[in-house]
Amino acid sequence: MSSPSTETICCLFERGGEHPISPIDYEGGVSFSVVICTDNRLDCLKRAISSLRYQTYRNFELCVIAGPTEDGTHAFLRDLGGQLKIADCPERNLSRSRNMGISLAAGNVVAFIDDDAVPEAEWLTQLARSYDDPRVGAVGGVVHDHIGIDYQARFVSVDRLGRPREETRPTPELNFPGSLQFPHLLGTNCSFRRSALLEIGGFDEVYEYFLDETDVCCRINDAGYRIVQRPDAFVHHKYAPSALRDEKRVIRDWYPLIKNRLYFGLRHASGFLHPNDIVEAALADKAFWKRDVAENVRRGSLTAADAQRFREQADAGIEAGLRLSTEEPRLLKAEAVGTHGGDFQPFVPASSNDARAVIYFDLAREDGEVLARAREAAAGRQHVHAVVRRSGAPSVDFEDGTWIHDLGRNRESEGGEYAGVRAAIQRIISRRRVDRAYCHASRRTALKDIFTSIGEA
Repeated sequence: MSSPSTETICCLFERGGEHPISPIDYEGGVSFSVVICTDNRLDCLKRAISSLRYQTYRNFELCVIAGPTEDGTHAFLRDLGGQLKIADCPERNLSRSRNMGISLAAGNVVAFIDDDAVPEAEWLTQLARSYDDPRVGAVGGVVHDHIGIDYQARFVSVDRLGRPREETRPTPELNFPGSLQFPHLLGTNCSFRRSALLEIGGFDEVYEYFLDETDVCCRINDAGYRIVQRPDAFVHHKYAPSALRDEKRVIRDWYPLIKNRLYFGLRHASGFLHPNDIVEAALADKAFWKRDVAENVRRGSLTAADAQRFREQADAGIEAGLRLSTEEPRLLKAEAVGTHGGDFQPFVPASSNDARAVIYFDLAREDGEVLARAREAAAGRQHVHAVVRRSGAPSVDFEDGTWIHDLGRNRESEGGEYAGVRAAIQRIISRRRVDRAYCHASRRTALKDIFTSIGEA
């Protein structure tokens, strides 16, 4: 099939007037320092930084802490020059990296996002709204999974043993000092008032990975601050491989999981449970991972050598959790705070102050003309969505400045050919006003009817 010429692309509608979410809203008193800790994920890091250039919120700086892996990240960050703040962490320890981020930060709120995550355009604007109340010490939003349609987590609470519980709504009633179950924010979408972080000593560097932000949430809660779980402030988490898990998300490093679970319980549950009960809970967690390893060996995802390594790491994790709980936590050192950050350094956006949300529909399967136009619009500093059909399963992703809503091939439901299109439109307009839409002329009538039926045209 030959690609249609650009003349076949027409405008569905164009809306004028003032945009309901101004890029200067809520910037009066909140300055953000966005911190990304990265290691061996250069391509993911590039996408995360690119997405931050489309934030509707302007009053933020970007701090990137690079781990020890030599994958080109350090050179890439140096080439960005004065656009962001940079530091190098000599070990693969997420809490230490985050503490370095706090030391770099000059904003009055520190927001953390993973290097394999992408925030939607209103992320910081929506987080900022909850900091009007000086009692608020932490704010987080919703996290999509790697597919981008379903959720990794919306609202979560955690108990004093570090065990998470899915909630159907925010749980402010659990937010008080000494609460057995307290509100939790995921590490890839959490923010904290910098003064509150300094008050509690930042991150405990015993947690090299896993339960690191949970420990911070617990101490923020016990310090009397409010933890706000927002129903928006969306972040898409892509689950990239790491030192802990492989590309199939199979765990290959069990030591921090077992050690930190026990350490967390002994730190935070001792006023509620007998130490023997805390240890028994950790041993039950160890047994869970033993079964998981055995199942992955059976499936061929792990080997007998991996199983032996698990047994060694599990025993070492229990021993270390017990020992470290008797020592002082490894908190952010006061002398390190403010030694690296310097003045607030605003990050340069890609979108303009008058940026509008635009949808391009490319439903011809073999045709890429509309998608090419969408990417041109993104390069022109607009907030762009492209609704396409190109892969096997529906997904939402961020590529080259454009949100790609892939309907999948041959995946339309009983609602007819345009059921997936309608769902994508509703997902987009539930989060932001659409100002313009474009499609092939042959699709104009059907798409216009959809927008009219949901009151958007």
